[in-house]
Amino acid sequence: MNIETLKIKAVKARQLGGTVEIVGAWVWVSFQEKPSPEVRQALKSERFHWNKTRQLWQYAGIKSGPSPADSWSLRQKYGSVQVTDDSLGVNT
Repeated sequence: MNIETLKIKAVKARQLGGTVEIVGAWVWVSFQEKPSPEVRQALKSERFHWNKTRQLWQYAGIKSGPSPADSWSLRQKYGSVQVTDDSLGVNT
């Protein structure tokens, strides 16, 4: 997994209207309200899945099992970057 793939996933998710955060090798996407079926399908087509524990959509850049750590601990351990625009210097 490389950072460019995470950036591309983050930009695509941001274009769908979510709040996007890169945490380590994951891209987390949250919405104020339940996204439309079209948005959910677009996320699924980009290999995001719903994380019931964290209540957000996530793309796992690496193969991993369930993490017992809370979101805050993962942010501290791996670092976190909020994606605030649609351009991270990548071409999608």
